[in-house]
Amino acid sequence: MSLDELRAKIDEIDRQLLKLLGDRAEQVHLVGEIKRKDGLEFYAPEREEKLLRKLADINAENKGRLPEKS
Repeated sequence: MSLDELRAKIDEIDRQLLKLLGDRAEQVHLVGEIKRKDGLEFYAPEREEKLLRKLADINAENKGRLPEKS
């Protein structure tokens, strides 16, 4: 595979990532709307820690190239 082909593939992955991140942001927004309506706290540090741990575990299981700190 040529350098240009690899860069084109990276560009496509970037487009997919941005779409997925936008979709995720929309879902987070909807969660915030429900929390606001129900009078709940927006920030839940225990939920954030659980999510980050889960993502790090998935990355490790898949032998991902991202270091855990990422």
